[in-house]
Amino acid sequence: MWEKVFRNQIKGISKGWSVQNARNKVWLRVRKSNANTQSVLLPFSWQENNVSNVLIRVRNIYNLTLDGNDLKTAAFLAENKNNKLLNNLDWNDAAKRFKNSLTNVAPITWKNKYEAAINEALYFLTQTRKINNAADLTDKVLQKWIGKTEQHAISRRALWKFLKYCVNRLNYSNVWLPPTEIPSAGKRKPT
Repeated sequence: MWEKVFRNQIKGISKGWSVQNARNKVWLRVRKSNANTQSVLLPFSWQENNVSNVLIRVRNIYNLTLDGNDLKTAAFLAENKNNKLLNNLDWNDAAKRFKNSLTNVAPITWKNKYEAAINEALYFLTQTRKINNAADLTDKVLQKWIGKTEQHAISRRALWKFLKYCVNRLNYSNVWLPPTEIPSAGKRKPT
């Protein structure tokens, strides 16, 4: 049962992406529209308790392929470099620089429309250090505002503007570019 759900989650990352059990290891395959197929064996056992870690790794690999890397190179970089990329970034300084760059934003606007989302992002980026791409960060940060459609949209725009600033102005890796799809504000939380 978990395998079917897992395979569907991988397929949801991008068209043509799939995983299989290869001698009790996770085998990632990418089939392009031109019938070109690439594959790589990931360093995870084919077990239900590895699903969340594999999903994170595959999202990281996907983001690295968007930078122009082939699948094997992206898998290597995801395994060996993303932790270094995450740990060497000064997110607090980036947030200060971002705030200073918003010369046309009044202090009250910063407080009402930016501060909460940026602080939530900084928590995940500096305290937990478990997030290593923009898509996962977006999911975690916006979780707080599920069911609050307007605040969800405001926070998403603030977070994505901050991430774009970090990539475009501070030369952070493209894995920090916001996702192309806007996440749903979801259902209201029960009161």
